[in-house]
Amino acid sequence: MPNSAPHRHSKKRPYHHGHLRSAVIDAALALISQHGPRGFSLSQAAKLAGVTVSAPYRHFPDKEALFAAIAAQGFTELTERVEAVAAATPGDPRQQLIGIGEAYVQFALDRPSHFQVMFDSKIHRRGDPAVNEPAHRSFEILAAAVRQATHQDNAHRQETLIVAFWSMIHGQAIFALDGCFSNMEFHTSAQALLRDSLEWFADAFTRQSDSA
Repeated sequence: MPNSAPHRHSKKRPYHHGHLRSAVIDAALALISQHGPRGFSLSQAAKLAGVTVSAPYRHFPDKEALFAAIAAQGFTELTERVEAVAAATPGDPRQQLIGIGEAYVQFALDRPSHFQVMFDSKIHRRGDPAVNEPAHRSFEILAAAVRQATHQDNAHRQETLIVAFWSMIHGQAIFALDGCFSNMEFHTSAQALLRDSLEWFADAFTRQSDSA
């Protein structure tokens, strides 16, 4: 029967053009959770999304553009979360630091695929405002909380404290994703270890402020 073969191989999921972008992103996030950011191709994402292999290229010229979209999505949500913490604790720098740290780690646990992509240096070298603007905003909220807690006039000292706090909460997020604390012989829960670490940092920063 002539012309019958094409019909047997054309059962791709119908989609509205406006939904294609989100469908490919969702498929990529699912693949990242299984194989990591570098363990799949755009064609695999298309297959999982149920669209043709060429369809993703309507929105993403390459895989890095797809990653940039995922990173932008992640940083936007992270910014919303830390902004909400800052808004809920005005005038209380200690609680702001603790809340921001907990929100940061919880975001990593809630959005592990996003988190893996967000800090890829290749993405940031693209200079995409959709990524850089929310990334900068989330960092500035964190930095402002440290500045408010410490009242340091020395710029070098201030930057050191900001980096120390960010490194601690980012490391906690990585450990939480990897289940490191659960796999080690700690008698304290991972959640309590995070909270206690954040309180220790917040108290140390307050003492820095008092001695300044």
